[in-house]
Amino acid sequence: MKTYRFVSIALLAFMASACQSHYLVDTHVDQVGRISRTVYSTDSTLFFRPAAGWHPLQRTEPFAVDFYDHFDTMRYAAVCNPQAAIPAIVGSTPSQRPVERFVSRFLWFFTRYDYTLSFEAWDDLPVPLADYLTDEQVAIYTGSFQIPDGWNGYDVYCMLDSINSRVNRWFSACCFQIRYEAVMPYADSAQRALLQRYHDNMRDMMIDSDDPMEWTLLRCAEPFPPLGFLASLTAAHSDAIDSVVAARMEHFMSIGQRILYRIEMPGMPEGSTMVDGTRLLAGGTTVHFRSYRHHWWAWAITALLAGAGAYVLARRWRKGF
Repeated sequence: MKTYRFVSIALLAFMASACQSHYLVDTHVDQVGRISRTVYSTDSTLFFRPAAGWHPLQRTEPFAVDFYDHFDTMRYAAVCNPQAAIPAIVGSTPSQRPVERFVSRFLWFFTRYDYTLSFEAWDDLPVPLADYLTDEQVAIYTGSFQIPDGWNGYDVYCMLDSINSRVNRWFSACCFQIRYEAVMPYADSAQRALLQRYHDNMRDMMIDSDDPMEWTLLRCAEPFPPLGFLASLTAAHSDAIDSVVAARMEHFMSIGQRILYRIEMPGMPEGSTMVDGTRLLAGGTTVHFRSYRHHWWAWAITALLAGAGAYVLARRWRKGF
């Protein structure tokens, strides 16, 4: 079995991406149901396109946020003023574009607030994760699997080592597929047939490389003389191909991006959930928050009415109705 010199190319890449891509989405609901929102970032970039009502991203007083496994410092903020509906956040990945729903319901003794975040599964991958991992391994990798009772450290090590090796291969295959698909539109029918014929050979070369991020499709094709046309083909369309590869790689690498959604509603000091693309590889998820704001005046009025009713009934009883 091949021994990898790196702990995990995929995990290191995702971690590097995540370290630069931590966001806090802070949502506040006031007592009359108006919703204000602030998006904090570690750097001067935003993951969404601000709509009407949003102020430009600007520096803010730095503060640390716990992203469950380590702290990161927020330095920039984009603010949206209070409004009746949830201020829109429109991103390009499932973790960036949750379907949000907020409902408040008046129930005399209290007002009930319900806030729901629904995330779609991340399924627009260059190569399906299921091509390299079993269902159980996917569950372990995405964090939705509990270690069975009775397992010792060696059992866990062997399981994670196997998954680590498979994830490495999947990550490399994704890097190859992005480059492969970027070239295909510029090839004629004969060239496409040759690229398809040698697809698996070139992919395996990138998988076996030490760093698939540095390998180009041209380098993968070097051992195969029938693919000699690839040099002139990529040179003729280099700008367009590079642009497509850069955009798709950025989208793919944003799987490691972490977004902490934090909500504050009347009756609930704070609730939060963190979402990243890795967790959504196994499927979509929905998070629900509920709080209550009690109406003390309603209790007081009810008590007064009940007391008055009891007093009237008591007087009538004494008089024999």
